[in-house]
Amino acid sequence: MHGITKELHKLALASHEYQRSQASHEFAPDTTERYYWDLLKRLEDETHVRWRIMIDVISGTSAGGINGIYLAKALAHDLSQERLRKLWVDKGDVNKLMRGASWLPKFVRVPHVLWSAMRKNK
Repeated sequence: MHGITKELHKLALASHEYQRSQASHEFAPDTTERYYWDLLKRLEDETHVRWRIMIDVISGTSAGGINGIYLAKALAHDLSQERLRKLWVDKGDVNKLMRGASWLPKFVRVPHVLWSAMRKNK
């Protein structure tokens, strides 16, 4: 659900690290961050321009808004987005959401979900 947000975060981290040092980095060989760092290095070598990636606008609605908030918080406070991945995997499954509130008896869940959906469409 939040793959793009996660990749933007990794790109920003790689760019920050590249600005710190163009000679070396501490990214493991199989990480996306290392790929982005290497790409920034190659771009500078080919264009003679040091590229810096900055995310200056974050927007979204619904799930995109939640992803945007997590991205902004991760960038501002040097945090991981792993908890967001866990949230989407554990709580964001459409099949789980469509089953309705688990505290309701089963015979009430389907009408409850349908009634809630109808109210939102008014």
